[in-house]
Amino acid sequence: MTAARILAGSSRRSKNRDRVLDCAKKLGYVRNQNAANLRTGRSRIIGIMVPFIDNPFYTKFLQEMHNALAARQYQCLIGCSFGESASMQATINLFGTYNVDGLVLDISEGAMTGEIEKQLKQARQRSRPVVITGAQQHDIPHDHLYLDNKRAIAKVIRHLVSRGHRSIGFLGGLADNLNIKNRLEGFSTALEKAGLPAEPAWISQGNPSLDSVAQRAHQLLRAKSRPTAIVCTSDMIAMVAIKAALENGLRIPQDIAITGFDDIAQASLLNPGLTTVRQPLKAMVSDIVTLLLRHLEAESDIPTLQKQQYEAELVIREST
Repeated sequence: MTAARILAGSSRRSKNRDRVLDCAKKLGYVRNQNAANLRTGRSRIIGIMVPFIDNPFYTKFLQEMHNALAARQYQCLIGCSFGESASMQATINLFGTYNVDGLVLDISEGAMTGEIEKQLKQARQRSRPVVITGAQQHDIPHDHLYLDNKRAIAKVIRHLVSRGHRSIGFLGGLADNLNIKNRLEGFSTALEKAGLPAEPAWISQGNPSLDSVAQRAHQLLRAKSRPTAIVCTSDMIAMVAIKAALENGLRIPQDIAITGFDDIAQASLLNPGLTTVRQPLKAMVSDIVTLLLRHLEAESDIPTLQKQQYEAELVIREST
């Protein structure tokens, strides 16, 4: 094996391998990845777009993606859409300028426009595989991995009903967020199956900023006829709701039960601990990377596209 192949990272063993690498280290050799990319036509960079990076769930997702890709000698280029279609388009364009090898996109927070569909079609035509994550209402010709949000919320409702709750509210983010929309549908359907009403006054959706959530949580809790339990569409929203409940002199769970969604690290550290929904994050990330590399490392195009739905786990703690 030549020194060039060894320095390029070939996994084949050679009696000269250790000697070559030791000499390179002493000489301060650094491989020119840009030159290697020009030769192979690959950047070994994956573009990853999430709606928000200040949400601990997406922070953990990005960390898991980085670790899984780094183990396969790929790097991440991260973009944030802020739930806006214009930002999505700009982010996908940015990925193109960096010649990313593949894209992982969460487009559940904004509208799938014709321009975005055109961008994704062009990416696939250029042999850049695209994996879509999160809820999506379009029949898109790309690999698509998503959580069964409706079934996840149904588990929460069954748990609350088993605890004796008959007045259950809903505190969520923007109504046009497809993940939130599916969770609300699951909420309403589960209540109907339990023979309970989905009171419009107890359903609050809006800006997911902490200030907005706090204001809406106080409105729910201060109503003359308030629910005895609140289902929140994220752990961050649930944490704000818990703070609002305590500020209103309510005990958790004796006076009000509160549930979250995502099972971020902070959920188990709260007092009381937060009952929440745990997404199978590691399994999802593993499958995303497998799908990307299946396309990138295949000798010929693979037309079969994967649609994978995942089931969440209900994690019961002291808040219910």
